[in-house]
Amino acid sequence: MRILYLTFMLLFSIANAQEVKFISKTSNKPLVNVLVFDKNGNVVTKTDINGVINKEELTKEDFYLLSHENIITDTLRLADLEMNSFYISDKIVEIKPIVLEKKDELKEYYIKGYFITYVLMNKKFNCYADGIITYKINKQESKIENEYLEQYRVFTLKDADQKYKKVASFDLKTQMKLPKLEAVENIKAVMDNGKYSFSENKQESEKISLTKKNIESMNVNFLGFQMNNFSREIFANYLSGASLKNYPFNYLNKFSNTIRFSMKHKSEENNNDVVLYTEFIPISYEYVKPKDDIGFSKNKSSYQESYWQDSNFPNTIDIFSSFFKNDIEEQKNAKK
Repeated sequence: MRILYLTFMLLFSIANAQEVKFISKTSNKPLVNVLVFDKNGNVVTKTDINGVINKEELTKEDFYLLSHENIITDTLRLADLEMNSFYISDKIVEIKPIVLEKKDELKEYYIKGYFITYVLMNKKFNCYADGIITYKINKQESKIENEYLEQYRVFTLKDADQKYKKVASFDLKTQMKLPKLEAVENIKAVMDNGKYSFSENKQESEKISLTKKNIESMNVNFLGFQMNNFSREIFANYLSGASLKNYPFNYLNKFSNTIRFSMKHKSEENNNDVVLYTEFIPISYEYVKPKDDIGFSKNKSSYQESYWQDSNFPNTIDIFSSFFKNDIEEQKNAKK
């Protein structure tokens, strides 16, 4: 028995030695979805629901840059990897559940928030968009009935030299999507339907990570292009107490959806890794229908105000631009 115990402890210590946990200096809690960039601007990895990355995913650079919505940037140096925990100075974002007024005569309400969406090609920036979007919710059924895009920006590579049959050169801005919140209409049902494996982390807030099962073996062939190695991860962050109330929309703090797959033309030897990411952060709940509803054109921006200057806005484009400042350009604002 003692030998089994010692063997378990040895394996446990080895596993821990291969991991680094990112922890907030402010709250002493793990930080989820921290992006880790190498010095060339490649997104090497990101922290999981427990704030953890595997050291084996790193490429032995002298240093890495870290990005998260609650920090500007931080630096992880090679010496820091000798420790199992890395503390990050982050800002305090105080969020409370939004109380919806009881208006029995009204059959719907609206969730307004910030969104970001981007595409990575072989771990590098390909395209990006952000903006303000509002969702109409059927009050009785807690279902999303419509979405209203109010403002947005689009950023692409300046000299994207799109060569047919060379996937690595593709400009994939047409693949950018607005966040779809259907998974959080009844996230408990999604957790229980058997199509996803899930992890929960209940501390000051309630975090849920859902990974789609059995799609890695999918193969898609279209016009000579081959796609495989699919994966999908849904992440939802709720305020504390959400599970006791069956995860209502007004407790939702953040939602993200990540789709990964490999893609190549049949004439190419190597696969290209593609990541499609969307994120939504609620900022208000209202009973009035938005005035604006504009189409999402990937060839332009469309905004009337500098919404990205809000202190709580997840301005991920800043860190991408810090690596590719001469290569990234914003599409012309159609509202000017």
